[in-house]
Amino acid sequence: MIFVSSANAGVVYWDGSTSTAWATGSNWVGNVAPANSTVTDIAGFNFSSSPPNAPNAGTRSINGLIIGDGSTAVPAFTLAGTNLRVGDAGIVKNASSLATLILTGVTLAADQSWINNSATSLTVSGIIVSNGFDLTFDGSGNMTARGVVSGNGSIIKAGTGSLTLNASNTYTGGTVITGGTLIVDAVANKETLGSGRLEFNGGGATLQLADSVGKSNRNYVLSQTGIINTNGFDLTLDGIVSGAGGITKVGAGTLELGGTNAFTGIAEVQSGTLSLAGGVAISDTVAVVTADVAGAVLHIIDDETIGSLSGGGASGGNVDLSGKTLILGGNDASTAYGGQWVGSNAAQSAVCAAEAAFELRGVDSRRPRRLGPWGSSQR
Repeated sequence: MIFVSSANAGVVYWDGSTSTAWATGSNWVGNVAPANSTVTDIAGFNFSSSPPNAPNAGTRSINGLIIGDGSTAVPAFTLAGTNLRVGDAGIVKNASSLATLILTGVTLAADQSWINNSATSLTVSGIIVSNGFDLTFDGSGNMTARGVVSGNGSIIKAGTGSLTLNASNTYTGGTVITGGTLIVDAVANKETLGSGRLEFNGGGATLQLADSVGKSNRNYVLSQTGIINTNGFDLTLDGIVSGAGGITKVGAGTLELGGTNAFTGIAEVQSGTLSLAGGVAISDTVAVVTADVAGAVLHIIDDETIGSLSGGGASGGNVDLSGKTLILGGNDASTAYGGQWVGSNAAQSAVCAAEAAFELRGVDSRRPRRLGPWGSSQR
């Protein structure tokens, strides 16, 4: 499917018959180059074999770029240049197109979407200047932004594909994940997300690490449940995590919550370690669920109160109390937990508050034990 967002724009197609020069008319079908304007023409690249010359945009303006028509197997190609100002039609890479590399710097002239619906990559290696506009990365395909993203606009990750941010970005408008996976690298032990809050606002919205980040002081907003895949690396969230959604921890490695957090959804450990530090890492009414999977661990670094605890089993989903006290029952829910308590003084460090009953199935090998209010034993 072809996406063209600007109602008044026409598409002018590259054939590269005489040179690499973008402004030369004979390099375009119809012998007229697209207008040097962010509102007039869209530059199209739809060829079944590589043209004699690949395009070099130089310093130009265009309403947008479109690669392929959804059925033509456009071969891999590179768009060079110095700076290309792009209007509201954005960049669209349709199905069947092979890998595309954009080397030129790009300056936004309007809010826009960059869409990749192909099975191959769309990579932008030049700098991206948001210029106060919002940039949405969308589609089913994968994209990478290797150059620095700057300006006071927002980055929005939509669609089902992935977006990888590699550079030490400086954009200040914050980041929103509404779908797919946002993969962040680390530069100088800092995640490549510029500044501003990170919001999860869509089903399956995922943040994935490509390196160990260390501490992040930004605020996280869970408008819907956010999936954090540490992917074998470590991340500490020292900012405030808030919102009606929850956190699902996946992947090897450790996610540590260290701020005074206020999110109200479920905290789920599917794999790896979720560490709670500072005593106010989650609200006292939040339910915690651990998967019955080897290596899935809830680690209590400081005394902590949670709403309830469930899950775990013979394979995993353990709680490492490290000699600290975990108070349960803040949400008055009666739950059963089947994992193992590990760490010093583990069997004595779980207390059930409120009126809930809590069944411990993994405390010892003899039989389950129930804790009534404030740890009263109910066998």
